[in-house]
Amino acid sequence: MNEKLIKRILTQAQVPDLLAVLADRLSQSDLQSLLLEVYRSRSQSLTPQHLLQQYEQNRLVQPAAVSPKQLLEFDRLAYSVLPPSFEPLELSPVCPLGTNSIVTPLDQNQTVTTIRNSEVCSDSTNVLALECARRRRDRKRRAEGDTKLCASHRLLRPQAPDLPGTFPHFRIFSLVTAGRDRGSYRFEIAALTEHLEFYLRLLQLAQQSGFPLAAIRIQLTIFDEIRSETLKTEVLDKLSPQYAAVELGCTLQRQERSYYTGVRFGIYAKDRTDTEYFLADGGFTDWTQQLLSDRKERLLISGLGSERFISCFETINAAIEVERIQSHQGELLREIRLRALKDAPDAFLENYDRASEQPWEYWQASAHKHATSSQSANFFGFFNGTLAGMVGAYITDDEPRIVNLCAMWVAPEARQQGLGKALVDRVIDWANQASANRVRLWVNQENAIAANFYRRCGFNDTGNTTVFPAKPDAIEREMQYAFSGNTEFIPTQN
Repeated sequence: MNEKLIKRILTQAQVPDLLAVLADRLSQSDLQSLLLEVYRSRSQSLTPQHLLQQYEQNRLVQPAAVSPKQLLEFDRLAYSVLPPSFEPLELSPVCPLGTNSIVTPLDQNQTVTTIRNSEVCSDSTNVLALECARRRRDRKRRAEGDTKLCASHRLLRPQAPDLPGTFPHFRIFSLVTAGRDRGSYRFEIAALTEHLEFYLRLLQLAQQSGFPLAAIRIQLTIFDEIRSETLKTEVLDKLSPQYAAVELGCTLQRQERSYYTGVRFGIYAKDRTDTEYFLADGGFTDWTQQLLSDRKERLLISGLGSERFISCFETINAAIEVERIQSHQGELLREIRLRALKDAPDAFLENYDRASEQPWEYWQASAHKHATSSQSANFFGFFNGTLAGMVGAYITDDEPRIVNLCAMWVAPEARQQGLGKALVDRVIDWANQASANRVRLWVNQENAIAANFYRRCGFNDTGNTTVFPAKPDAIEREMQYAFSGNTEFIPTQN
């Protein structure tokens, strides 16, 4: 933590050795009792209004961005291809203090520490490693063979980067295999092959289930030069015939202080627009060696972010269709526009009363314009054959290479079904055909759900803000989707 910040706090508290007292002189149980009383006292000063404000503003407490139905379906796929030798566990939301930092090179501030001498789980493989060590503490149990555990668990990472498909809390499907050194890298070869095959079978099944994966790539990074040829021959070369469509790569890299020792791997997949996503990560660690004080112990960990996977590769649903408006569809335009204005009146510049008074000719002219113009377009979204969403796009003369996304709305019955992303993707396709270098939109800065949705669609915050014309007390922030190769800089405005 920033030393200047700590110094200021200690000076303001007028207790120069406060940090030393709390960190070193009090026992953990006494510190816990003290902090419990501190936060009990502070909570009594809060009001219901303050509580609601915290809920709205704290990104760590927001609901997940992905539907639980989708997460359950992903877990069903994963468990269906999980080797029977793995034991699934339902982990606790919290783990011992230091789980994230004691046996890894990570900082304790990268997790949410509780006042009860524990921390919120930020990496399920750390906890699974603890469970492996607990089971393998008995030498007789170690001799029985490898310990293989898995978990589908929600993690909380307060310092998660603000990137598409990245969330402060998310679900991950993780595996660990703990065992003994067998010589000739036999444990490493067997465990690594088993983990990689699990993920390959899962991704192939996901393809068959409608997830639009176009290409899969595995990249091994080997830190042990002596064993590099053995790993390539015994793992990648043996996987290649069975998974001919998968690109298998291998690089040799100097070992430095890092999460992994010996070998790490990454699994990537492309969607049908040729955009590649990093999906799974794994490698060997010395965690069980440290926990059991036994250099013969071996541990392979890995995990695939199920929430990230779903956000990047939402299933293709035959019931979802997106079509550009046609010249004769003025009545459909009026229908969907009025539904949107009634459902979300604060999201549009136009109001329901004014729009409902517009004559038939107004809607027909608008439909014709957005069906035929090269500067603007409207798209309809259909769910199960029913009109259930819309989005608009336009280009201005002074910014001919920027497409503005606007008038986005999805009916409540079609939300979290993939229709919203399909509408946004259609605007991105239209922008690409128009040779634009980016797609821009504005979203209310208090609407975290909408902002997270657009991030999953590939948009990033630019830092620019503006006042919403229809509601002067509402601030909107700019988000953009930049096409590959676009390096233009957008200055931040306030």
